[in-house]
Amino acid sequence: MKNSIYLISALLLVLISCSKSRDIEVTHNHGKVDYKLEHGMIELGKKLEDPYSLSYMQKAYEKLYPTKAANDKLQATNIYVRFLPKSIDEYKHLVSLGIDLFDHPLDYEIIKDGDYYRDPDLSPKQITWQYAVLPKSFILPKGIRSEILDDCYIPANELSTRADGVDWTAVEDMAYRLSGNEDMLSNIKTRAWGEQPSGRITIEDEEFAGGKAFGVAGVKVLCNVFVHFASAYTDKDGYYRISDSFIFKPRYRLMFQNVKNFDIGLNLLIIPSSFSALGVGPNTGIDYHITSNSDAALYRRSVVNNTVYEYIEKCESDAFMIKRPPLSYRLWILPVLKQSISPMFHQGVTHSIKFLSKYLIPLSVFAFLAPDTILALSSKSSYKDIYASTLKECAKSSMYQVLGSDFWLEQLMYQMNSFLRTRRLEGDGSSKYSGRYELIAMWSDFIMELGLASRYAGLEKPNYTDKWYNAQIFHYLYDRGFTTRELFNSINSNINSLKDLQSSLSKLYPERVDIIDECFNRYASN
Repeated sequence: MKNSIYLISALLLVLISCSKSRDIEVTHNHGKVDYKLEHGMIELGKKLEDPYSLSYMQKAYEKLYPTKAANDKLQATNIYVRFLPKSIDEYKHLVSLGIDLFDHPLDYEIIKDGDYYRDPDLSPKQITWQYAVLPKSFILPKGIRSEILDDCYIPANELSTRADGVDWTAVEDMAYRLSGNEDMLSNIKTRAWGEQPSGRITIEDEEFAGGKAFGVAGVKVLCNVFVHFASAYTDKDGYYRISDSFIFKPRYRLMFQNVKNFDIGLNLLIIPSSFSALGVGPNTGIDYHITSNSDAALYRRSVVNNTVYEYIEKCESDAFMIKRPPLSYRLWILPVLKQSISPMFHQGVTHSIKFLSKYLIPLSVFAFLAPDTILALSSKSSYKDIYASTLKECAKSSMYQVLGSDFWLEQLMYQMNSFLRTRRLEGDGSSKYSGRYELIAMWSDFIMELGLASRYAGLEKPNYTDKWYNAQIFHYLYDRGFTTRELFNSINSNINSLKDLQSSLSKLYPERVDIIDECFNRYASN
């Protein structure tokens, strides 16, 4: 058991992903610019006066419409608040309330954008302040430290369709002038009432579909100007439309929290999903096209995102019909590692590893932060290579759904012990629980090869001679008429060897026992 502690510790300590920022071409709806993505911690400048503060909006209203304002005081539409959760459970409770949390204040100048922010005045052991803009009627949760920083009036969030003759764009314009933010007025697209940002996020795979662009599917697009923020998910083809209207250029970010209920993110803090800051763009929206020459971190995240999204869709299709990865599936991308692994810690395997609370950190914290899958992409730069690695681990996550935590912990122990002996997670099949690992390795190889063959034409057949496990078995049965669903149904937590797998298949499909026996006689006779 001590040996397993060392490997788990190693997996947790390798927390820094090395990626060199490269230029990405950003296509606005009316032009092109080059924008260099920034990584690391956000650097804040001076505090700004928020034009959406109720006091500034009221003054602007009074200045432009003194008669109306005398009889019609504005009422706050929102509150700008910050929370200081003292535990992971408190943070999770805020998330469960549907609150969009920012780890940086929204009324400060951003000198250098980045992936995250941490308040320098807080202890490293504390969760950093979490900022949010909430409806005025929102009841703040009791027991969690919170501070209302300001009452706000955001015209775009005003629910009434007031036909009162007030030009609220002009009021908003004046509030920017009165608050000292008149330098931003040149960013106005039109004197009409704002724009709903829309656009498309695309990526290309040089070896697929002739290199034509296709969408980055299901990611979250966020944009904000001060406390006025809104978000939307891209659709399957990468298109998005923000529901709120903006009259000034918002700041855009991609959040790799997918509509299919999985997250891509490795953070030193508690942010469950990675952000890619895309800078300030027009209020009409921005189109982003991502290639292998774009920012390395953004490219990897986008390829992994699309692979998992497409895999989940395939799992749910009539042609495939196997269990999808679990809800809240969490992936880390670690370019510094060479071997991927799916410990499924976030799903609950940690519940069986009681020693973690003694040797590492409390289980509740670990379970919240830890990944289900760690993608090692040190030698993976092409779409196809990243796709293959991701698909293989996705297949494992589907197996976890039927095998459960106890089974998974035992095969994980095999991988850990193998790594300590051979420096290879797959080992040589000689350690305890090798039969359980073999089942998972066979299935994940099978699904990966199916996906590659379907996506990329003309691929050579895989070479199985360099593997100690019998990767051919599922392929052989599939080629002779078994469906992926039928093969997946044969997998259960009572399988400890190929003999057990053969027995399971024979019981489920007795009418095809001759094919099953022929397969196992050929590939599992040793």
